Amino acid sequence: MTTKSNGSDPMPPQDLERKRAAILSADAVAYSRLMVRDEARAAAEELLRVELGFSPVGWKGSHPDIATGLLRHFLYGLRKAGLKE
Repeated sequence: MTTKSNGSDPMPPQDLERKRAAILSADAVAYSRLMVRDEARAAAEELLRVELGFSPVGWKGSHPDIATGLLRHFLYGLRKAGLKE
């Protein structure tokens, strides 16, 4: 029996973890830029649990097409959240 996909198929675990890491990195940046230190650090700590070895430098290398101003903003926020190179 063949079933048609209705858009509710579960996401593969590796894709889910990649999306979760993207959300957590954005959270860490946003909270750090808003000077909400505890939430920024919590997002950064969770990000390190989800993506072992995450670093601002590694993130930069995997996003070569981002505009320079946005890249600086994001890297500053990641560092401010407590993520080390």
